[in-house]
Amino acid sequence: MTLISLFAAAWNRYRAYRNNVRNLRELRTLTPAQLRDIGVRIEGERILSIHDELNAEYQPRKEAIIIPPPEDNR
Repeated sequence: MTLISLFAAAWNRYRAYRNNVRNLRELRTLTPAQLRDIGVRIEGERILSIHDELNAEYQPRKEAIIIPPPEDNR
């Protein structure tokens, strides 16, 4: 990476961080009832939506593929 692209990546990361902080401050001004109406819950510094909770409960079934040992052809 060039120095300019490193600087641009750092700047973009800083802007994303500042946007997250601003969004969290705006959501903290809402009451819990208003947050429930829009489907959002705040836990500490994390913003959780109903969609996040539904995905957390869904665990896809994991099936193992069993490979038989190679035959001994002596």
